[in-house]
Order: sequence, then C-alpha cells, then structure tokens
Amino acid sequence: MGDINIEEAASAFKKPGTFNLVERLVGRNMPKDAIAVYFDENTGYERERVEFLLSQETDKDKVKELEGKLKELDAELEKSKYTFHMTGISHKTYDEIIDRIREAYPTEYEESIHPITGQKLKAEVPNELRDELYNTLLLTACVESVEDPDGAIFDDVTPDVMGVLLKHAPAAGITRLLKTANHMRMLGDWMNKVQTSDF
Repeated sequence: MGDINIEEAASAFKKPGTFNLVERLVGRNMPKDAIAVYFDENTGYERERVEFLLSQETDKDKVKELEGKLKELDAELEKSKYTFHMTGISHKTYDEIIDRIREAYPTEYEESIHPITGQKLKAEVPNELRDELYNTLLLTACVESVEDPDGAIFDDVTPDVMGVLLKHAPAAGITRLLKTANHMRMLGDWMNKVQTSDF
C-alpha cells in the first residue's frame, strides 16, 4: 500500500463535488397526497343517518346494533372507494393554466357608482364557464392517477376525463379534490417565503 499524501487527501475531501442542476430541478420533490372519493352516495347518505342516530342513542343494545350497522355500511362504502393520487405543480404550469383561461375567457368588468360616496366602482363579472375550465385544467395537472377499489390504476388523465368527473362525481368528493389541488399549489407561495428567509 503506497504512502498517502495527507494534504492532497484533505484537499480532495474538502473539494465540492459536481451535480446536474437540470436533473435536480426537474426531479425535485413536489407535495403528494392521496384523496379517497366514494362514488356510492346512497350508502354514504345512509351512513351519515346511522351515525347521527348513534350519536343520539343511549340504550346499550341499540348502540351495539347501530355500531354493527355502521361497520356494514363502511364495508359497503369501501367497494366504491376511488383513490386519487395527486401532486403539486410548478409556478410555470400554473401560469400556463391561467394563460389558457384568460385566452378562452377574457376577464370582463362592470362598473357601478357607490350610492353614498359617488365613487366609481369596478368589479369582475363572474363567469361559470371560466371557473369550470380552471377546475378542469387544475385537476388535470394535479391528478396523476386514479386507483379503483380493486387496485387497478387509471392514468389517462385528460381535460375531457376531468370534465366528466366534475359533472358526475359526488360534490363532496370534488370539493376535497379541488381543495387539495389548490392547497398544494399554494405551497409554492410558502416555499417562496422559505427561500427568502434567513435561518
């Protein structure tokens, strides 16, 4: 075994390595989440009813009966459980979504006069079609795949598919998906604060 040059070894140890910045940027960790949506609304409604009865019941025998019914309904609901695997999106992707929306539905404003001050007011005109397009494009960008109750994976996520989802899936499930997508998007704002903080 040859002699080791201590100074060279120490210098090599201190020398920083190299890395591919592009790979780090493209492959960086985005927030992930898995949201369960139950398609069987009838069973979900019945479960809510039984849960309410259980919260009001004091008779031990009836409580036991209702708890058993609740377990049966939970098992039935699992048969209609679809898990949406979601990811956060970059600012660039979000900006592209906004650009597409503005191109399709330019923002319109209406003016009015304040009844007391006489000041001219300007308010954005609501547009349901614009909101629908935003929700469709946002979910298309954030939903990576959908897993059915048997574990099969659907990953052909397109605006057409998300448009059908928004029209036909249970409203409570849609609300959860949109809330999650918007929350993960806003994590980008939180990361901006982190980047400019001193630790």
